[in-house]
Amino acid sequence: MESPQKYEYPDPQTDKNLISFEDLWENFCQQLTVARENLQEKESQVNEEISSLTRIDLTEYNDLKIVVTKLEAAVETLDLVRTKVCGQESLIEIV
Repeated sequence: MESPQKYEYPDPQTDKNLISFEDLWENFCQQLTVARENLQEKESQVNEEISSLTRIDLTEYNDLKIVVTKLEAAVETLDLVRTKVCGQESLIEIV
């Protein structure tokens, strides 16, 4: 029987393809901001269509809501890593 291959983790000191936790955080926050803007734009379009009493396709709107929800979950997960593993202060502001 063949033994499973051992995965060798890249060395963060020498591997230039790795990104820092802060870069990962910023990336997800930027994606979330753009997704929220797109959702708000689509919501405005839907509201205009509602006022004109035309047939409304909510597929794109629902897809955007799903993306926003997933990105919010990702940012919250990263914030848990930041607070529980790294021992840093949370960057999420509860409004």
